[in-house]
Amino acid sequence: MTANSDLTKILCAEMSAVETYNQAIETFHHDDDKLQLEIARDCHVQRVDTLAGKLYEMGGSPTESSGVWGKFSRVLDAGGEKVTDKMAVALLEEGEERGIQQYRDLLETTKAIPDIQNLASQLLAQQEETQRIVKALQKKIG
Repeated sequence: MTANSDLTKILCAEMSAVETYNQAIETFHHDDDKLQLEIARDCHVQRVDTLAGKLYEMGGSPTESSGVWGKFSRVLDAGGEKVTDKMAVALLEEGEERGIQQYRDLLETTKAIPDIQNLASQLLAQQEETQRIVKALQKKIG
């Protein structure tokens, strides 16, 4: 894969994460904890902007559509009103873990491209911070 296609793949995942967080926020039952989900979602929005900007910089054209982020979207599509907050946060955390792996893979596949390595390192650190937010919420909810 090329750096451009790797970034596009991650951009799709980040866009899907934003959509998934929006769905989770709509169905979340604990209003006090929705703020944490909004913060996590906003972290993904920032990464979408960063990745799209980098793709433009590289002469590419960022995708405008996302893929399915994971189980959460399928669960919500099957009937979001049945999703508990605990289940929602567990599924979001699972998605965060996949995101971390994508950034680690990007670091591995772009070793010869310092510019992409720097970007991947920054985005991985941000992704890890987003995961910490979700893990803290998961611990709080039980």
